[in-house]
Amino acid sequence: MNNSTKLLMETKKKRKAEGKYRPKVDNTAGIWQMKNKQVGDQSCPKPPMVHSFGCPCAKQNKNVDHSSSLANLVSSSIPAFFNRNGEELYHNRFCHKPVLLDRGTQLDKMTDVDCAIIFYFRHWNSIVQIDKNDKAYDEFVRIFYANMHDVENEDLKFKSYMRNVRFQVNLDLISKILNVVSPFVVENTLTYPFKNLSDQPALADVATELYDRPFNLKIETFYQRYLTNTYRILNRIVGCNINQRGHSANFGLDRAHLLYAIRKGITIDLPHLIFNEIVSTFDVGDRQKSLPFPILISKIMMHYGVVIHPTDSYKSPMSPFDEYTLKKSLRQTESYNLDDYNPGASTSGSGDIVQMLKQILVNQEEMQQEMKESLEQLREDTKESLKQLRDDTKESLRLLWEDTKESLKELENKL
Repeated sequence: MNNSTKLLMETKKKRKAEGKYRPKVDNTAGIWQMKNKQVGDQSCPKPPMVHSFGCPCAKQNKNVDHSSSLANLVSSSIPAFFNRNGEELYHNRFCHKPVLLDRGTQLDKMTDVDCAIIFYFRHWNSIVQIDKNDKAYDEFVRIFYANMHDVENEDLKFKSYMRNVRFQVNLDLISKILNVVSPFVVENTLTYPFKNLSDQPALADVATELYDRPFNLKIETFYQRYLTNTYRILNRIVGCNINQRGHSANFGLDRAHLLYAIRKGITIDLPHLIFNEIVSTFDVGDRQKSLPFPILISKIMMHYGVVIHPTDSYKSPMSPFDEYTLKKSLRQTESYNLDDYNPGASTSGSGDIVQMLKQILVNQEEMQQEMKESLEQLREDTKESLKQLRDDTKESLRLLWEDTKESLKELENKL
């Protein structure tokens, strides 16, 4: 060990003793991590909530440390959670869930003019034209959901907490941040979300509209590759910004009703719809794999003055849908035999068996195609994640270099 290395180590020890030692950069995660930061109990180097209250990773004997992700959100004077229940929800339900990143759309480059007109006509263009500088503070989002309380479904409001700021979320706030106005609804007007089961259109009508052909078979899953071009593009955009439910392009009846309402011009209260999605995620968080609306939630917390530190980790929006990606989505369509999906009644036993075999083959083809689409979406998501990781690593290395230069300057001054 040469003299300069010894001096550098002595300087670090001295700065640690004086409490001036800077956070060390973790290049693998792309964020600064506080090493041996004493919080709460001075004898414990980790935040007091790590692996507490039956954290799933502790139950499974996994060597997982949440302190790195919570390091910038926790201090001895400002608790990370509003109450004990919020801390339990975080560790049991939300701490391991990824956030669903928004993905904008370049409406001026859409080949399907009808689909672009829908968003302009409804004044939803601000929803899909996402600023590339918007940030989703993923750990903030997890704690936001864990700290939700006083949920009032009738008055459409709830409260949450972050960094010593307790705030309320309601439809007016969502409208203000998204720049979307709740529509004026005349009495007895059909609106979405549907108020009564009687307001819902028949399944056959919805399927026929989305597939643009007669469709009478009772189904539970709608397949992206069989939709019309307009509905295929509409489903992609809605799935990334309005009804965020994961990476699969296939969907159930709820999304089908929403797409039907959008295309048919039915009045839609978008702030109410998003409010319901957030509350539903909080209620069924155990079953939902990802957390929606991270950019909206980050903006809500900044609106209330929650302090954002430069070292807080964040994710950027996915690259927007452009002419290339939309055309690629349209190419993933397949023709199919309508008789396979609407088998008629057979008068013979052998006919029933043939129909059953045909249906089995169709189901196998659907599963294979669904796997292909999921893999394609996974490839795109992986590319985005790798790009974000490269950017974060560059920034971390830059900060490390600046920190090293400062330490060397201090060392030179002492010499």
